[in-house]
Amino acid sequence: MATITLNGEQLEVEAGRPLVEVIKEHGVRITNLCYIDGLAPYAGCRTCIVEIEGARPTPLQLSCTAVTADGMDVRTEGPETKRARQQVMSLIMANHPDRCLTCHRRVHCQPGEICLRDDVVTHRCLTCSKNYRCELQTSTELIDMGEFEEPWVGEERSYYETPPPEVDRANPFLEFDPQMCILCTRCVRACADLRHTGAISLAGKGSDTRIAFGTGGAIHESDCDFCGACIDVCPTATLMEKPNKWVALAEEWTNSACNQCAVGCTLSYGLRDGRPVIVRPDRLNPASRDQICVRGRFHYDAVADEGRASPGGQERVAALAQRPAGELAGRRARGGQRVPPRLVEVPGERRAGQQQVPQHPRADRREGDGGEDPAGRVGVPARLRLERGA
Repeated sequence: MATITLNGEQLEVEAGRPLVEVIKEHGVRITNLCYIDGLAPYAGCRTCIVEIEGARPTPLQLSCTAVTADGMDVRTEGPETKRARQQVMSLIMANHPDRCLTCHRRVHCQPGEICLRDDVVTHRCLTCSKNYRCELQTSTELIDMGEFEEPWVGEERSYYETPPPEVDRANPFLEFDPQMCILCTRCVRACADLRHTGAISLAGKGSDTRIAFGTGGAIHESDCDFCGACIDVCPTATLMEKPNKWVALAEEWTNSACNQCAVGCTLSYGLRDGRPVIVRPDRLNPASRDQICVRGRFHYDAVADEGRASPGGQERVAALAQRPAGELAGRRARGGQRVPPRLVEVPGERRAGQQQVPQHPRADRREGDGGEDPAGRVGVPARLRLERGA
């Protein structure tokens, strides 16, 4: 264990842990646009700068690469630290729609209104499907980018004057909008290190660097299995859920178990007006942790409302589970309901290396070479035929 001082408060923490995770776990808000909890630091965004007393060569250090040590004195809020974060953030927003991110009037605007500050603005936060659930938007508010000098004053801006790249909407699950990307590479590392798929990579060099699926083609032409892990970690609207991207601002969250297979992954459903609008993995399950597959993420609406278990139905299932198995089997037989087939061995028909013959428990074993079963199939041995009314 190590004793550190965080903003004047002494804390007992595990020595050698990433400082950024310790800061977040103790309720201190800090920007970290490229860091993924549990993975090795990438140190690409530089927005997690903190001040560590006595650090070399400068007290300003990246909290994602720094690890906790005994006697460490950390300050996350300070004039010099805030200024450094604002400068770094201005570089990130140079290639991102940033008019709304630095505007103090954003809360007064509506998506259909004309921007009163710039007549070149076309794509902005209020016309973005991730508005008010965007990590980049939250980060700019956290470090008060509205107080920072506007980066386009006195310079030629190329972002709004350059035609944006085409959006990939060719598949039914993911939507990839390259113009929103800030090159944090979270999606690349999540796909490679969490899912071990490797469908996403960095392509190009210098100012032409971009995120690419496979060899740079459409998503469905790559090795992507549409698990959505890249969506979970993307801090902007670059990668979005195509079916519900405009309605996925959840009002509340609830947990449930995925019923698509026998693994039983734990899911977090984002609800809006009482209906699920978005699905996220839940770390409560040690088997699935922060990963789910395409069926768990996008097939949550496969069961209609009338087909879902109600509280009364759950009580009836629990009551039936307490009854003896023989009683339930007798009721099914007397009620004329279908009895599941079982595996039986027909006497005299078992040869060496031959498997058992699947037979219905009501099958008549009368001798004969063939006949027609109740379903109308011809050529079924008479000993396997089903007798009506048996």
